[in-house]
Amino acid sequence: RAGSECRQYQGPDMMRVSLAGDLYIQALDKIFVYSADGIYEQTIDLAPWGIRQSTGGFDVFSNGDLLLLEGSHDQGPLLQLLTFLRMEKLLQADEAATGASATAGRRLVRCSPVKGTCEPLPNFTRTFESTFRVQIDHKDRIFLADTSRDSLAWLAEDGTLLDSVSSGFRFPNQIALDGDALLVANTNHNEITRIPLVDGRFAPQDQWQHFPVDGEVASRSGHVWPVEVVTVGDERFVLQMDTNMAQGVVS
Repeated sequence: RAGSECRQYQGPDMMRVSLAGDLYIQALDKIFVYSADGIYEQTIDLAPWGIRQSTGGFDVFSNGDLLLLEGSHDQGPLLQLLTFLRMEKLLQADEAATGASATAGRRLVRCSPVKGTCEPLPNFTRTFESTFRVQIDHKDRIFLADTSRDSLAWLAEDGTLLDSVSSGFRFPNQIALDGDALLVANTNHNEITRIPLVDGRFAPQDQWQHFPVDGEVASRSGHVWPVEVVTVGDERFVLQMDTNMAQGVVS
């Protein structure tokens, strides 16, 4: 059964399916790769790159390179406080148009398992101290949900900013391509937001679609916080969590 090789490790934390259909399971400083039919293929060791990833997200470029967050996640009390204040709108990061953060953090890096190299995206300077999500499309462009900054960004393969949206979200989590649109688990707005992608840009907000998840049944059980959304054929699956983010249901 796919995943048995990583049982001995804490986690796993994240899973991604590449455009080729391979399954990547990340558990701390290891990524386990399986074919589309569940056959184990390889283990990618992140330790030589100094990566011990237990927050944020990752994805896979068309050539097999990995988009990861550098370093180790060790969020001390000060960073936890700063993250909380930002989430509660009591503190705003002073960011330039390029996305450079005023607070220290870790960078997105592109790592090649074949070459053994790991380099920052050359044209992207934003850093992260807490949760984010990424999705790479078939042209190796990068969609980024910056969860604690309540924003979306669309990047070229080298990190060049193509477009961004900084309103309409409250704690955006997992993102997923849905044909010519992007689905966003818009957690604290209790909805899945569908954003059309038009001529290399996010469509204006009056063209967005909103799918609430806090209906009567979900509200009774308290599972009104969407954190994950995936597409399987013509179906969409959403993981909805309770207020403590401890238990969830799939709808």
